[in-house]
Amino acid sequence: LDRVCEFLNRYFIASIILTLINLLGGIIIEVYLKNGSLYNAYSICSTYTVGDSLCFIIPIIIVSFAILVIVTKSDNQYVLLLESIKHID
Repeated sequence: LDRVCEFLNRYFIASIILTLINLLGGIIIEVYLKNGSLYNAYSICSTYTVGDSLCFIIPIIIVSFAILVIVTKSDNQYVLLLESIKHID
């Protein structure tokens, strides 16, 4: 379980780094190579970057919650929900 959490943590950090690289690279390309305005470049690149980063982060959330459900064996669904909220904080 520790290796899975370590892998998910590294995957999450990598997704944040890739999101920043996508955003900064897109803005630089739009402003300098296409001679666009900074506001226009930011609005276009941030829209695409958010969609791209969701493709990274949603699987992490699903796998993390699945591991939490497997590890926390509870008969009551309400107790499982409360325990999962405790782990998120």
